[in-house]
Amino acid sequence: MLNHCRTNCHGKIDIIVNDVALVQGFQEARWDNFGEQNFNIPSDCLKPGENELIIRLSKGSQGVYWLSDLRLDVNYS
Repeated sequence: MLNHCRTNCHGKIDIIVNDVALVQGFQEARWDNFGEQNFNIPSDCLKPGENELIIRLSKGSQGVYWLSDLRLDVNYS
């Protein structure tokens, strides 16, 4: 879960898990205020041991992106 928002400059983000682009050019975060949004990470993107999650501005993004909180909910099956 991300608690995030974007500004009137419409910043775009990428979400990468273990070198796999999960989301590219995402700009659907709320504009005017922070809001929670869920993203599911497919199990085939994960590996035993340490995993790396990257949230970054997309290349060429002219805007700003604000991240307040990140929560990872883990379900074992």
